[in-house]
Amino acid sequence: SLQATATAHNLTLSTLPDRNPGKYTRHTYYQQRQLLTSEEEDFLAEWILEQDRQGLPPTHICACEMAQKIRRTHSDIKPL
Repeated sequence: SLQATATAHNLTLSTLPDRNPGKYTRHTYYQQRQLLTSEEEDFLAEWILEQDRQGLPPTHICACEMAQKIRRTHSDIKPL
């Protein structure tokens, strides 16, 4: 039963239906909704830090524009 399984694995009963086949974990769900890949986010973060090291920290708008430029490398882009 679900209750016995939840108890055996120290889970709340409400957690189990979310783990049925076809359901995503919260991490997977949000990962699929990300506009940039992890590598692209790392690139953007490094670009921001490099701009700061040069004494030119980018504004929020400038960082968003750079994110858009990075996204344009995708074939399935949608505007932010």
